[in-house]
Amino acid sequence: MVLVEKKRGFQSSGYLFLFWLLAVLCFIPEFVSHILAGPYQEDEGLRFGTFMVFYPMVVLMLLIHCFGDAPPRYVHYPQGQKTCPEGGASFLSKITFSWIDSLIWRGYKQALEHTDLWDISYENASNTVVSKWNKNWNKKSATAYR
Repeated sequence: MVLVEKKRGFQSSGYLFLFWLLAVLCFIPEFVSHILAGPYQEDEGLRFGTFMVFYPMVVLMLLIHCFGDAPPRYVHYPQGQKTCPEGGASFLSKITFSWIDSLIWRGYKQALEHTDLWDISYENASNTVVSKWNKNWNKKSATAYR
């Protein structure tokens, strides 16, 4: 699934973010019990040590997945001068819409001008949307009139 997302140009995987988030949340009770019990239980020293290495790494992976990956070196569509930051935003940034914060703050401080806006993304451009629409419309209209 992650490779499919990468091939489509996504720079952040929602599946991986949700996996690491669930892993962090599910291991919290075990982490707390290890902290409260301490490493001094019988036959628990190795388990305590490995878990104390494992859990911070899981938290680190969650923090890493809060940021988007580097932009791809090659894209199969033309890019404008001011690209929209949504494409390079992480999954967390997309679901909280924090990728648009800079534009909101600029609009709060001063009136927005046309030069302040980003170029429309390729997948939302009219030439992309209309060609998909026409392809599907022709397919459906051909079967509807039979």
